[in-house]
Amino acid sequence: MSVAELLLNTLEDLIEEDFKKFKWFLTMQVLDGYMPIPRAHLQNADRTDTVSKMIENYKEEGALKATATILKKQRMNDLAERLLKADAEMTSAASSATSSSGVAPALAPSLSAKEGSVIIAPILNSQNHGTWTINLNKNN
Repeated sequence: MSVAELLLNTLEDLIEEDFKKFKWFLTMQVLDGYMPIPRAHLQNADRTDTVSKMIENYKEEGALKATATILKKQRMNDLAERLLKADAEMTSAASSATSSSGVAPALAPSLSAKEGSVIIAPILNSQNHGTWTINLNKNN
């Protein structure tokens, strides 16, 4: 389950009046370091649109924190705790699946060629992104 699905499932537990109040809180300063979502962006937003706007504004981790914070302000502590617990279980399951795969972590890529050769750079994807350092040395 993705963070977006987890947030959507949580918002679907709110009755219409509580959902309206939830959106109102999103137009205020909920988390330090994040701007409120403009009221016009949420005015006609349904639950799926609201989740999209939250992730766009707060990113996934921030959207989870904002949701839990707002739910607590609405005195819906059980729902907030359920959201945080589901996120922790999802994160734990993902990390244990990664660590128990039995695959050793990839070493930093290394490329070499003889004079006059051509090096074709690897295709970058989600598993090998990050900072790359390429050194070109000419040995005499």
